[in-house]
Amino acid sequence: MYLLSDSQEIQYGRSFSRCCLGLLLAVLVAGCAVKRTSVDYDSAINFASLKTYQWVNSPKKIYNDPRLDNDLLQGRIEQAIHQTLQSKGFSQPEQPPADFEVTYHLAIEKRVETEQIRTGFGVHQGWWGWGVSNDVMVDQYDEGTLMIDILSSVSKKLIWRGTIKYRVRERVSVAQQQTLVNQRVAEVLANFPPTSAQ
Repeated sequence: MYLLSDSQEIQYGRSFSRCCLGLLLAVLVAGCAVKRTSVDYDSAINFASLKTYQWVNSPKKIYNDPRLDNDLLQGRIEQAIHQTLQSKGFSQPEQPPADFEVTYHLAIEKRVETEQIRTGFGVHQGWWGWGVSNDVMVDQYDEGTLMIDILSSVSKKLIWRGTIKYRVRERVSVAQQQTLVNQRVAEVLANFPPTSAQ
């Protein structure tokens, strides 16, 4: 049996504590990265009758945020919406009006989340053991929102809305940006048309 000296035990205990705390923080951050989707719609609408779509004819939105007032980003979103709707069998008519209109909205907000950590390790001369400590982890990040709206082409009223909230990632490649946009749009439109209306 190999015995550690007092100083080695203390150093080992501290390293083990840091390792476990690091793993715990990684799990908590991963949990915060989970995307959240929601859907709302008019249950009186016969969604099964909708076959064609067109974009809402409105002035270009100004968000006063360079991350959102970005023609490249908006082009990726529009492309992803086109591809997703067409993969569901919807098409754009040769002549308007279409059965429904589509548009989207973007937002970025600061978020702060706190998590109380009630674990810890205690190291004493000649032994180490499990203890309890009360620490609070504060996680500040940017939360993005993508909202896709479906409107009646006749009344111009909202008939379906899908929303996804996600943690904003700043440093990603061009290919990754398109992949992320495709995934988010697909997750929102996965619920369109509503299952009960299919």
